[in-house]
Amino acid sequence: RALAAWAARQPRHDPAPFISPTALMLSMRVTCARARAGTHLVEMRAGEEIFTIATAPGSYGVTRGPGRTAPAGLVFAGGTNALAAAVYGAQPLAEVAAAGMIAFRGDAAEGQGFLDLFALPPPQPAGST
Repeated sequence: RALAAWAARQPRHDPAPFISPTALMLSMRVTCARARAGTHLVEMRAGEEIFTIATAPGSYGVTRGPGRTAPAGLVFAGGTNALAAAVYGAQPLAEVAAAGMIAFRGDAAEGQGFLDLFALPPPQPAGST
């Protein structure tokens, strides 16, 4: 986690290039504010890849594939970069979904609450490590 958080803070970190579905899941695992997490069961469909994310207070888990115990209450689908923009961007979920950047199924307030758990760390000033 520490290495990924360090990399995201580097002044030259550019979130624009393609991010793989696995890299997005790793990034979300690092940046999740677990202490603020509610109970969510989420399916992230990044192209052909499906991941299931389960959160609870103090907990974050991700597995490859659809949930095995219960259907996800929240489903986000789209290209990986569009999903990353929804997760880390400033636009609310309702706007991102209405603009067609991603597809979303589930309770909108719960979906926004889930996305609010993630934020990239602020960049460090140039020259610092």
